[in-house]
Amino acid sequence: EGHPIKIVTGKKNCAIFRIETSSIQKLLTSLEKDKRYSEFIILSPFTKDGTEFSRMLFLDADYVKRNEKYFLAFDPLATITYNRGVITLIGDEMWRVQQVASRTSSKIGEAGLNILNMDAQEETSRIIIVVEDSDDNISKAICAIHAEKSKINFV
Repeated sequence: EGHPIKIVTGKKNCAIFRIETSSIQKLLTSLEKDKRYSEFIILSPFTKDGTEFSRMLFLDADYVKRNEKYFLAFDPLATITYNRGVITLIGDEMWRVQQVASRTSSKIGEAGLNILNMDAQEETSRIIIVVEDSDDNISKAICAIHAEKSKINFV
């Protein structure tokens, strides 16, 4: 049996785009057909003041900046947050293993980083952790996870 965490990657210079869920389908269709762009991950939605919002993590904040007007035209309530970094854990049935998410997130916290968003996707066995992209935050987080990785075992 191999380790449940197979790959840990980090990416700087990301952006989070928040849009009303009722408007996201038009944007997704346009990105696919008009822009032929797919360098994003859809995060879990949330509801605020009775309105459901979807969030998209873009792996290239410069692309979002260059196309800001395009993105914001889809929804008057849309917002873009820059200076985000993402750490992705890709594994083999990580969801079967207790404490993968909790132990990795606590190690990131102990390394002095604040987790801004964490999205665990059972179906893809992928955990996405969003932190502020400043200084060496991303490499700090990856080092913290690698230090803990050896202590996480199948139960």
